Amino acid sequence: MSLQKITVFLLLTPLLFAVLVQNGYSEITKDSQCKEGYVLVLRINVSRYACVFDDTASEWETLGIAEATEEMEEAPVVEVPEVVETPDEETEEPSDITITNFDECVAAGNPVMESYPRQCIDSDGQTFVEEVMMQDELGVFPETMNYTAQAPTIDQEKGYFVDEIADGIYWLIGGGYQTMFVTTGEGVIAVDAPQPIGENYLAAIAEVTSEPVTHMIYSHSHLDHTGAAGQIFSNVTFISHIETADVLLAENDTNRPVPSVTFDDYMYPVSVGNQTLELYHIGNFHSDGDIMIYAPIQKVAMLVDLLRPGESPYKAFGVTPDIDLYLQTHDTLLDNFDFDVLISGHTNLLATKDDVMLNKQFTVDVMENARQALEAGEANPEVMCASLSIEQWNQTLANLDAFMIDHCLAMVQYLSSVDSTNATDAMEPEDPFSVKVPLDEELTDISSVSVPVPDDEIREQVKGQLDLLTFKIEQMVELAENNDIISVVIDSNKRFAAMDDANAYIAEKDEEWLKTPRNSNSPFMSAIIESSVSDLLREKLVIPTQEFGDVSFPEIIVTNSFGANVGQSQRTEDYNQGDEGWWIRAKTVSIHITEVAWDSSAEIFSADIIIKMVDEDGNFIGVLKAVTPIRDV
Repeated sequence: MSLQKITVFLLLTPLLFAVLVQNGYSEITKDSQCKEGYVLVLRINVSRYACVFDDTASEWETLGIAEATEEMEEAPVVEVPEVVETPDEETEEPSDITITNFDECVAAGNPVMESYPRQCIDSDGQTFVEEVMMQDELGVFPETMNYTAQAPTIDQEKGYFVDEIADGIYWLIGGGYQTMFVTTGEGVIAVDAPQPIGENYLAAIAEVTSEPVTHMIYSHSHLDHTGAAGQIFSNVTFISHIETADVLLAENDTNRPVPSVTFDDYMYPVSVGNQTLELYHIGNFHSDGDIMIYAPIQKVAMLVDLLRPGESPYKAFGVTPDIDLYLQTHDTLLDNFDFDVLISGHTNLLATKDDVMLNKQFTVDVMENARQALEAGEANPEVMCASLSIEQWNQTLANLDAFMIDHCLAMVQYLSSVDSTNATDAMEPEDPFSVKVPLDEELTDISSVSVPVPDDEIREQVKGQLDLLTFKIEQMVELAENNDIISVVIDSNKRFAAMDDANAYIAEKDEEWLKTPRNSNSPFMSAIIESSVSDLLREKLVIPTQEFGDVSFPEIIVTNSFGANVGQSQRTEDYNQGDEGWWIRAKTVSIHITEVAWDSSAEIFSADIIIKMVDEDGNFIGVLKAVTPIRDV
């Protein structure tokens, strides 16, 4: 396995497949039976069936966006037949038909298991799994794109406008602010709670569903976007990045409750009912803990205060603390996320990728105009910069006068600080040798982040550490390609795919795992820890070498494609790894090394080697994690 380069950040087909499996989009058909308290309806605007509360079904019928269907008395379930041996003389002559796939198996009249994907078992006991054809292009409703060019009319009596822009995703605007909420069949996920919208937020939700609000996500900590949270939401789970939670804790504002769920990984998934949102911390371009809320199936993104579609951004480029990161955030959005529309937090328009590109170009032009004013020796360069920028952009963006001086002042200060830094750097002698070790990025080469090395002796020491790290990575790649391990992992995936609810099974076993005292193992835990895969992993815990001496790995784990442990060198903290940031990242990144952190299983500070495991066709099947002491990184 070479250290090939794979697109970083985008969670493409493997994650899309997992989300569809987990949330049951493809499981709900006209013949499905909803659980007690829910009604099966046909979503007219997306031609898809869904299970929702009785009241919600009535609301949707009144709004003309769904119609109830007749519930089945009993959902059909086909069980796996027992294989019964019969005497040779009673055995039917073998058929001349050769079955090679699921469709042929069904056509031959063999039984089908109602798993997801479905499975068919032929007379020889062979299992054929149905190939799931997923929609490459789901995205927003076609009429949603009208809101990117023409703002909707707000009913002045209501004071807000709400509309479903994609399956289960509602866009809410009012008072110059915009946000979104998501219906899930089991409760509403609200994003932010803008003060100008206030109580109207609840009115807008009640207009389209009777589902209670169960979760609220903070996009960031600023009062104008979140200050109504404590006033309108109660008995909900508040979620944010840990940096946002720290700010809210310090400010101690009862109108902005401190989140009970926080994360500090690059991505954190929020799954409720039939919906999954992905929260990405792509950098503090505006405030501490900024996150993007992303619905990959519907292709909807929300990122607050980066831009204002159709207008100049808020003053000083959204009061960004870092111009470089502000510009980089545009590239991150454009290069790494597939979205049709972006909810920006302000104005009454939805943004598109064109708006992101336009805002970046505006920022670059202001920078160039500020540079020109500085080079001209202007006493007040921000004035010249503003004049040039308004002249350039007055036919393209609205509201330029409001913040142009602020934009130019920020850019003049930025360029002055950059010039000062460059002048200082120019006085320092250039070191011809540098070491580069990437952390939490895809590892395609041992060189991407420069670390100056002061003298020959230390250079030699660092080179030795890099050679050791390379050796360790190669050993783990070799382990991840072990045919015996791959075979067991693939079998595990098949068993989990055949389950009625693999996620519920994992959650149950994870809870059992966590409740088991640390000084003992349950039979279920022992079966994994003492498995053949675990034995192979333990063989790699210490590798004797002539060059490096004994090379050690305090812990090695292998999971299947559902995130459940298949093998482990020792007991881990939990059974389910699928909610860990390193595991999620591994689904699209072949090899990466995590940031240094405390590993509670190995009880050391480590920067772990993470390997994406694939089958012979390159399909994702699982993840290998090798704990690496920080002295080796």
